[in-house]
Amino acid sequence: EENVTKQLKKWGDTPFVAQEIYVSLDQGCFYPLQKINALRRMALQELLEQFRPRRVEKNKCAGKVDATQNIVQGITQDPAQEITQDPARDITQDSVQDTAQDNTQVIAQNPAQHFVQSIAQNRKPQYTLSFLESHQIQWFMSWLEEQKDQGKTLESLGISRIYLPPNLSSLGETLAKEIQGNNPELALFYTLPHVLRRGQKERLQQEINDLFDKGLLSGVVAKTVDEIGFVKEIIREYQNLHLDAGLYQWNSYALAQAKTYTKALTLPYELNGKEQRPLYQKALDMDCEMTKICYGRIPMMVSANCVLRTKKGCQKNSSEEVALRDRYEKSFPIYRNCSCCYNVIYNSVAMVLPIWEKKEKFHQYRIDFTFETKEEIWEVLNAYCNGAGLTRKEYTTGHEKRGVE
Repeated sequence: EENVTKQLKKWGDTPFVAQEIYVSLDQGCFYPLQKINALRRMALQELLEQFRPRRVEKNKCAGKVDATQNIVQGITQDPAQEITQDPARDITQDSVQDTAQDNTQVIAQNPAQHFVQSIAQNRKPQYTLSFLESHQIQWFMSWLEEQKDQGKTLESLGISRIYLPPNLSSLGETLAKEIQGNNPELALFYTLPHVLRRGQKERLQQEINDLFDKGLLSGVVAKTVDEIGFVKEIIREYQNLHLDAGLYQWNSYALAQAKTYTKALTLPYELNGKEQRPLYQKALDMDCEMTKICYGRIPMMVSANCVLRTKKGCQKNSSEEVALRDRYEKSFPIYRNCSCCYNVIYNSVAMVLPIWEKKEKFHQYRIDFTFETKEEIWEVLNAYCNGAGLTRKEYTTGHEKRGVE
């Protein structure tokens, strides 16, 4: 009963919270947690549909609108205001027009946007935290405990989910249980590696499905096109698929294609801020979630070759730090994944978008931790989650202002 209750409490990024849950099970009965998760998601989807506003339009003849049905059951209206429902179309954005003659409000416009924007207006930005190494999560957990001692919660901090490191192996279950022990509302996602080796597919499939069956995982993050096929064909919970920034969503055509297998996307690094906004809006119109990366080192190259192996032979699972240095004496750190045998070369400095300084139009952000120390991770979390600001001598804003040519 405790495990079932724990799964039913995971309401994710929805605006709903379960205040009381009663579970009654017969002695010795068994029900897969995967099925419970599926039932919870289905129930939440139906609940969201009940609160999706309907399109209303002004009566051209009378200059008023006729009341036929409340948009949401239980919400009372001003007696002077009459509403008519157009069943042909659902909407998403609230556009209110005040007229001096009848002082009525007219709601009109566009499919899924109203609901998403209403959440964004009532809640602070939501953050996804991505970690490259397992020990960084321990540092995050210690920071979170300190925040809780100050009376703060995950909701007030705006942290909704975590992308687990891509090289978990046997640590996966232990790490997931530790994270969710005191934070059952925190959604965990398994991050697939940049390079998916044929010999590793069976191991990954087993690890991910085991975590799903034990109710410890909410979804999977894919970084490449072949991983989309891997998730869809082999992993049972492919519905909860998130696409990383490397799977470029440049335009509405790419969004339409991506929507056929997921509703969770990430804005590419290469688009500037001006180019991102219409794409973000288009994603909302298509009832998709679009995440913007606001902090982290940008990956510059993914290589199936190993720098350390080229230098002095294979040093599998060695903890030696490796970096490239250019003619300006800038150091570019390298992440080595020995399980799938590939390297990722990262930028010499982190990308920092100071969203705490301005009112952004985005709702979902991602913070990527790569080679940060414990102190740096705490500083970044305080900057974004507590609005403390960030002081860095060297950083980049990526393509936020200039884009690519």
